[in-house]
Amino acid sequence: MNLRLILLFVAIVYTICPQEFQVSKNHAVNGFIDRHFASVGKTTENFLYPVHRDFIYTLLREIESSGVTLTEIDKNLLGQYLSEFGTQTDQNIQNLTDYSNYKFFSPKESYFYFSGTRDSFSVGINLLAEIGFHSNLETSTSSRTVLLGGDLSARFGQHLTFNLKGLNGIFSGEKSSIREQRRYSTNYKLMDDPNSSFFDETEGNVSLTYPGITFTLARGDLSAGFGKFSPIIRDLYPRSDYFSLNLTYGILNYTFAHGSLLADPTYLSDSITGGIREIPEKYIVYHKAAFNLTDGIKVHFGEMVVYSGRGMDLGYLNPFNFYKTVEHSKIDRDNTALFSAFEAILPFSSKFYLTLLMDDIDYSKLGSGWWGNQTLLHAGLTSFPVISHLPIEISLEILQIQPYVFSHRIKRNNFANLSVPVWGEFSPNSMNYLLSSGAWLSGNFHTKVSYTYTLRGMNEYDLAGNLVKNYGANVNEGHRTFDSESINFLDGMQDKMHTLEAELIYQPANNYFLKLFYKFSDSTIRTINFASLYLTIKL
Repeated sequence: MNLRLILLFVAIVYTICPQEFQVSKNHAVNGFIDRHFASVGKTTENFLYPVHRDFIYTLLREIESSGVTLTEIDKNLLGQYLSEFGTQTDQNIQNLTDYSNYKFFSPKESYFYFSGTRDSFSVGINLLAEIGFHSNLETSTSSRTVLLGGDLSARFGQHLTFNLKGLNGIFSGEKSSIREQRRYSTNYKLMDDPNSSFFDETEGNVSLTYPGITFTLARGDLSAGFGKFSPIIRDLYPRSDYFSLNLTYGILNYTFAHGSLLADPTYLSDSITGGIREIPEKYIVYHKAAFNLTDGIKVHFGEMVVYSGRGMDLGYLNPFNFYKTVEHSKIDRDNTALFSAFEAILPFSSKFYLTLLMDDIDYSKLGSGWWGNQTLLHAGLTSFPVISHLPIEISLEILQIQPYVFSHRIKRNNFANLSVPVWGEFSPNSMNYLLSSGAWLSGNFHTKVSYTYTLRGMNEYDLAGNLVKNYGANVNEGHRTFDSESINFLDGMQDKMHTLEAELIYQPANNYFLKLFYKFSDSTIRTINFASLYLTIKL
C-alpha cells in the first residue's frame, strides 16, 4: 500500500462523525435553553440529567418558532445547536460519502452514515482526542494527560439509539497535580498504582424513545438537582451504571433511575494470590414526580434510597412504589431520603428554585438538636439579563447541609461511591454560599466565574487519624451508639473556606474546543490552587 492510500485511509477515519444521544448537564446548550425559556415565562424539564438529544432538539425548535427576537450571538448559537442536535439532513451535515468534499473546519456537523432512508437508520464513528496540561500551583507540580479513542453511535428507526465511547489515556508528571480533580482522583487504573501511567474511560448507552416515554440503559454521567450546587446527585465519579425511565403526559413528568455503586473495599490476606480485594455492591435508586402548575411554576416530589447486602431488590426496581414504606417493610436496614422542590419563573428573565431534602426526620424532636433530624436546604436565584446584546447568566445559591445528612449507621449504605459523596464536595454540617456568572461573548466563546464561601463544623481526630468526636461532618462516619444524641448545626472544629473557580471555553471551529479551568480554595485546613488547560478535538 503506497503512502497516498495510507493518508487517504487516515483521512477517512479522522472525518467520520456521529451523533451523541445523551446530553449531560454541563453541556452549554442547557444554559441556552433555560435562558430563552425564562425570557418567555416557561420552565423546562431540567432536574435529572442526562436527557435525550431528541428532547433537546424539540426545545430548540420551540425557541426557533417562538418569534422571540434573538441577539446576533444567540442567532449564531441557535444555528450551531440546531445543526448539532438536528436530524441528519443536507442542511446541517457535511456529507462524507465523498471524502474529497470534506472540510476540516466546516461549520456543519460531520457524519458518516449508510441508509436507504436517511431518517430511519444511521451509524457513525468519530475520533476523539484530548490533551490536558495540569499545574498544581500550591505544590509547584505539573502533569500532562493524553486521551485518544472513539465514539460509535447509531439510530435504528425512529425509536432506538445507542452510543459507545471508549478512551485510553497516558499520564506523565506528578500525580499530586491532579488529585483535586475527581475525574482523575477516582480513576482506579491511574491511582491504585503510584507508578501507573495508563488509564481508561468508557461510557455507553442505549435508549428507547417514544412520544412522552424514554427508557435508557447507560454507563456515564448522572446528576439531579438545580443550579451549580445540584445537591441531590452531582458529578458522579467514579462513573456509575444505571437505567432510567422518563414519562411525560400533560402537566406530569415522572423520572426514575436505578444505579450501581461500590462500597469501601476490604482486603483479605492470601499467601497464594497476594491478597483478595472484596468490594460489596450497593445500589442507588431515585424517582420523582413533577407537576406543571402553570407554564412558569413547577413542583417536584421525590425519594432516594441506597441499599446493599443483597442483589437488586424488586421493591426498588419498581418505579411506582413508596420507597420509604418499602424500606420500613424490609426491616429498616436501608438509607432513604425524601425531597421536594419548587421552581418559578420571575420577572426580568429570572428563575427561583428551592429544594428541601429530609434524610431522616422525627417531627417531635424538631428544634431539639437531635442528631437524627437530617435535612438539606438549597435555594437559588438565576437571572438571564441581556446587557448591550451580550447574553449573561448570574446566579446566587445557598446550601445548608445538617449534620449526618447522607450518612448511615451501616457505612456501606451511605450516599457515596467508593467513599466519594455522590452529591459533590460539600460536607454535612456546613453552610455554603455561591455567587456565579457566565457570559456568551460570541457564538464560539463562553466564560464562567464563581465564588463560594463555606462555613463548616468538622469532626475531631487524633494524630493517628482516629475519630475522637463525631459532629456528623463526614458522610463516611455515621452516628455510633456512643456518639452524642444532640448536635447543633456547625458544632465542631470551625473551618472557613473561600473558593474561586474560572472557566473559559473557546470553539475556534466546529468540534474543536479549547478549555481553561482554574480553581483556588483557601481554608484553615488546606489550600488548593490548580489550573488545567484542555484541547479537545472531534474529527
